[in-house]
Amino acid sequence: RPLVEEALMALNRAQELTPEPDADVQNAVTTLWINEMQAGSRSFQRGAEDQSAYMAAAESFKNAGMVLPDSTDGHFNAGLAFIAAGSSESAVEPLEMAIANGDADADAYTYLARVYVEQAANAEAAEMTEKAAEMNSKASATLEAGVAAYPGDEGLQIELLNALQRAGEMDRAMATYEGIIAANPDNAQYVYNYGSLLLQANRYEEAQMQLMKAVELYEAQGEPSARALFNLGASFQNEAVDLYAQIE
Repeated sequence: RPLVEEALMALNRAQELTPEPDADVQNAVTTLWINEMQAGSRSFQRGAEDQSAYMAAAESFKNAGMVLPDSTDGHFNAGLAFIAAGSSESAVEPLEMAIANGDADADAYTYLARVYVEQAANAEAAEMTEKAAEMNSKASATLEAGVAAYPGDEGLQIELLNALQRAGEMDRAMATYEGIIAANPDNAQYVYNYGSLLLQANRYEEAQMQLMKAVELYEAQGEPSARALFNLGASFQNEAVDLYAQIE
C-alpha cells in the first residue's frame, strides 16, 4: 500500500501541473486500478486452498478502492474478501463505501446487512443488549435502502422481513408484507410468510386466511404445501387454546 500511495501522490501532482485533464495521467491511474483489481482476483482464487490469500485479496481490492474511490467494484470486492477471510468487521467500511457510491448492486446491501446481523448475534451472546439492538436496526435500515433501490429483488425483500422480525419490529414487518403481497398476490412464499407472521402475532383468523391461500397456491403450482398446512393447523390449535382459556 505505501507504494500505491506514493504512486497516487505522484500522479495527482502530475495532474496539478497540467492545465487540463491529462490523458497519460488518467491512463496511468486506470492501469494502477486494473493492476490492483487483477492482483485481488488472483489472490481471491487462491483463497480456496489458502485462507490467508483472502486477506491479501482484500488488501489489493482496498488499494483499488483508494485509487478510484468513486468506483464501487474495489470497495465491494474488498468487503467480500474480508468476509471470506473471516474478518467480517473489516468488511463493514468497504461495503458501506460501495453503497454510498450509489451504484452498488443488491448483493452489497445483503452482505452488509448480514455482517450487521452477525455483529448483533455476537453482542447478544456477550449480553450487550443495546449493541445488539443497534446492529439489528442498522441491518433493517440497510435492507430498507436496498429494497428502495431494487424494489423487484425478492431476496432483498425476504432479508428485510427477516431483519424486521429479528429486531422485534413486527408492525413494520406486517406493513412491509402487506405491500409486498399487494404487488405479488400469487406468490405462495410471500403469502405463507405473511400468514406465519400473523400466527406469531396471535392474529389467528387472519393467519388462517393467508395460510389457506398459501396452501392453494402451493398446490396449484405443484409445490409441497406441508409447511403451510403445519402452520395452518397450529393456528387452529392455538386459537382453540385461547378459547379454552376464555371459557375457563
